[in-house]
Amino acid sequence: MPKSTPKYTLIYWGGIPGRGEYVRLALQYAGEPYDQINNNSVASHLVNPAKTGYPPHFAPPMLKLPGGQIISQTGNILSYLAPKLGLEGTIPEGEDEEAAAVRKAIINQFVLTTLDLNLEAHALEGNVEGGPDGYLYGKTTTTADLTLFHAMCGLEYAFPRRMAALKKENKYQLVWKLKDRVENEPRIASYLASEERVPFGMGIYRHYAELDGED
Repeated sequence: MPKSTPKYTLIYWGGIPGRGEYVRLALQYAGEPYDQINNNSVASHLVNPAKTGYPPHFAPPMLKLPGGQIISQTGNILSYLAPKLGLEGTIPEGEDEEAAAVRKAIINQFVLTTLDLNLEAHALEGNVEGGPDGYLYGKTTTTADLTLFHAMCGLEYAFPRRMAALKKENKYQLVWKLKDRVENEPRIASYLASEERVPFGMGIYRHYAELDGED
């Protein structure tokens, strides 16, 4: 079967996973095809309403939508994509408007907490305990799960010795369970094994051996 024409275009720096990876993971998980602009033209999209429309955008990632509009801010993009990609959590039967708003706000709260990188595993551990089988909320994968997954991958790259020690000590088992579950989701596993996955290096998560240790 021919591939469907991508509806979305992700605009982000080339050569690093960075914040753009959170958006890629959502699209990859849902099997949603997308194009990318990751070359020298990225900078020309910044603070340039003549090219991107109003409002201006001050930093990537940016996402070009099917109607041609462009939105930015990682958390905002994920909030937009979540209902369109089936990543907004389990929807209970008979859920009213207020309950739906609260459910979406809770998922977005998890996303924003991880993006803030106030990523204290003991705080997130308590949240993971609220969901079965390593889900942050409900019984299906959400943008919150994918965001935490990528943050954990980044922390393992930045601090491999410390993270390995925590795992060996059985610290934060439910957080690891979530990471392992997402990592083995078929589309995510296929993406991680492909050349599309940009390796960590000099982006947000960097490895400095002198800052890493088992304690």
